Amino acid sequence: MEPDHLVIGGGIMGVCTAYHLVKAGRSVLLLERRSIAAPPPTSSSGGVAKIFRSAYGEKRHLTRLSQYSYEWWRHFEAEAGLRLFLPCGMVVFGANQAESLRLWREPNAAAWAANSFVAMRREGVDCDFLSKGALRDRYPHIADRGSYDSALVDKSAGLLFAARAVLAIARLAEAGGLVIWENSAVEAVTRSGSNVHCLVGNGEIVSARHAVVFAAGAMNPTLVPELRSKVWITRQQIVHFAGPEPGEDLLGLPIIVSLDERRYLYALPDGTVAVANDDNRDRSKLVDLGVSPSPDPDECFWGEASGFARSYVPALSDLPRRGGNSCLYSNTVSQEYLLYRRGNSVVISACSGHGFKNGPAIGLMAAELAMGRESRWYSDEYRYESAPNHSF
Repeated sequence: MEPDHLVIGGGIMGVCTAYHLVKAGRSVLLLERRSIAAPPPTSSSGGVAKIFRSAYGEKRHLTRLSQYSYEWWRHFEAEAGLRLFLPCGMVVFGANQAESLRLWREPNAAAWAANSFVAMRREGVDCDFLSKGALRDRYPHIADRGSYDSALVDKSAGLLFAARAVLAIARLAEAGGLVIWENSAVEAVTRSGSNVHCLVGNGEIVSARHAVVFAAGAMNPTLVPELRSKVWITRQQIVHFAGPEPGEDLLGLPIIVSLDERRYLYALPDGTVAVANDDNRDRSKLVDLGVSPSPDPDECFWGEASGFARSYVPALSDLPRRGGNSCLYSNTVSQEYLLYRRGNSVVISACSGHGFKNGPAIGLMAAELAMGRESRWYSDEYRYESAPNHSF
């Protein structure tokens, strides 16, 4: 079998790239080592929900990218006839007063909320920058802590139904002609000239008439040798607590982000409350891909997550455990995407939590690279380059 394109990896990046390729009239074979939208830790795209946001500090180009992706999420919802996005907003704490700043381990992070507000306003994204008093008037259940004196409210933010979205986009692509091989891990990659050949676990050797797209997430460095010096892999943990008592409406809870503590707190559509860590810049927590990671969160993280939830929303105190999971994230030095073409290979490194929300836009750019086209969206200011170390 020799389609126009091979896509390796059936997570959000892989299915979005495949979708755009088949919509352009190309024949595509997608190889997935497990099943589409498999639960964590097998797939970082297979969880219940992922955060969508437009706040990126001073990185206005990523705010712009998220808005373009948002248009595609609405398109996918309409085409699939499914709800994929739940708007709920997001609060990011900031500080600029001396008595607040002295409580921050990383004072520079305290300006992230204000910088995001400026960038988002310039891009026309609906947001507010509130004093502590105004924030608590809007969200009375958020605690009055001394570590913040202001906060960004990103009104565009919400939760994407992760596994449902991956499956929906895969089915839309299949309707356009995509062929999916599940349980087909790529065991080895060889190159002859500019051609790439993949040995699949079932014994098949497959190649493509045109480009091969490597969108295998944390497994990419095992398939693309040059990535081993450019990305590292960390383990993301998420714990779930049982929802509030009947009649106690906390499902209007926004996503709550504390950059100083590197934690996210949010209510899931199934009525549970989740806390996730953000240790993706911590190289002391690198994962050895030769060792299967634990699918369950560490016991110590349960305590940290419970304390975080209780300290920011006291009404969540002492919620019983509901379950948890962990998954693997790829990371780059700049904490931004890595996207390039070399020969007839296109490589995507989605870089931690940025990845899922912007899958539609990055998938489109990867598809255009695979077809040898200039991007229809990416501006001159942030144009990608066909260079192995380019990130944006």
